[in-house]
Amino acid sequence: MLAELKKLTKHSIIYGIGSVLSRGLRFLLIPLYAHYLNPNDYGLFALIATTGNVLSMLGLLGLSTGMFREVIFKESDEKVVTSTAFLFLTVDNILFFGPLLVLAPQLSAAFLGDRSHYPLLQLVLVSSAFHQYSYLVLAKLRIHTRSVLFSTLQILQFLLSFGLNVLFIVGFGLKVEGLIFALLAVDIVFLAINLMILVPDLTLRFSVPALRGILTIGIPSAVFGVAEMLMTSADRYILESYHGLEQVGLYAMSYNVGLAVQLLVSAVQLAWPAQMFAIAKKPDAESKLARIFTYYAVFMAFAGLGLALLAREVLAILAPRYAEAAGVIPYIVASYLFFGGVYMTNIALDVKAKSKYMIPIMVSAVALNMALNYLLIPGYGMQGAAWSTLISYLYLFAVQLRVNQRVWRIPYEYGRLLKIVVVWLVILGSGQFMNSGRPAIDILFKLVLLANYPLLLYALRFFSSSEIDAGRRLFKSALSRLPFAHASRPSHS
Repeated sequence: MLAELKKLTKHSIIYGIGSVLSRGLRFLLIPLYAHYLNPNDYGLFALIATTGNVLSMLGLLGLSTGMFREVIFKESDEKVVTSTAFLFLTVDNILFFGPLLVLAPQLSAAFLGDRSHYPLLQLVLVSSAFHQYSYLVLAKLRIHTRSVLFSTLQILQFLLSFGLNVLFIVGFGLKVEGLIFALLAVDIVFLAINLMILVPDLTLRFSVPALRGILTIGIPSAVFGVAEMLMTSADRYILESYHGLEQVGLYAMSYNVGLAVQLLVSAVQLAWPAQMFAIAKKPDAESKLARIFTYYAVFMAFAGLGLALLAREVLAILAPRYAEAAGVIPYIVASYLFFGGVYMTNIALDVKAKSKYMIPIMVSAVALNMALNYLLIPGYGMQGAAWSTLISYLYLFAVQLRVNQRVWRIPYEYGRLLKIVVVWLVILGSGQFMNSGRPAIDILFKLVLLANYPLLLYALRFFSSSEIDAGRRLFKSALSRLPFAHASRPSHS
């Protein structure tokens, strides 16, 4: 199991470098957004981008996810699978995004509350169509665990996006238009790069059986993805309806801060499918999968706890104008952690080709989320939206885990996982009482609280004796690599 864990960690770190830079662009640009865009401006951009993202996910039909199982688990011819996915996506883009461009005025009126925003929505739709090919390239690289090239492309995308955002917003003085122009320009450049990577391996062979296999996994995955987006984004439309664009902007900014945790979750998600399908074919798969999830949970909970504790201070430093959003960040962080748990434990349905069972689960989770949104948002605003999201993800995690266990039982270490939850809540609750008005003191106190995370787990006997011994060896090994460890010692005569 140690070899699989090391491999997963290695590729997660490499994927994470690119993912942190690419997806973390919004986090790094928080000071820029806060200075040049007021909450109303950012709220409008959030609604337009959300609409484009949801429609893009629908149009993709989960092709990249389906490619994984078809190539890795079923061992189908990779060139045939890639060519089939490419040809299908090209036709699908035309048939899907073409009508949407024509209907953009009506979509703008329905989703953005104002028909006049339709030119911006059209630009986002074109950008989304171009961006679809990135998913095929990234799937191809992940199949071969080419994490270095994957991250290189992500870093290039980050550098280009960062430069264009600064150029359009600061240089040209544009606001929402600048964000969208930058988005479109990046996707045009990467369309050319993606085609250069894909075309040499393409053939004219179109395989109906391969497409059927791809879509068998892909369509439920797309439903899952769209439902996940709706659970984190549909509340923005309801917020706008009851409380206006300013609340949407504040709420969207809180998600930008929460991205720091989502990036870690995403890094593991990028590396996990290839590892998961490989482990699933081994005779001791169940015990390995269970233990890997425990280690994943203890690390992710620690990272999420750090951000949840310091949310107020992070916003006060990066975006004082958006400080009101700090109160919802812990709920958003917890939601991301549960979503990561869903992804890591949704194993049986993928491996056994029973992903169709995720559709009713996701539909019920979205229905619960929508009901809670309409119940809580009118009276509690973005706080109610955050509560709704967290409750929905907790429900999703519990239900899908039960279904997966009925298909293929994996002996997860529930007692140890419960200890993680208890320690997380105790430390977070303690941190909420610290608000001295002096940021330096508050940060120091909360860092001390965070340092107690492993100590409290140890007190609850979370770690086994072998894990404690391994931790001591790693600690001693790390110390031995420090410069002072090799300093010459004085001789005693």
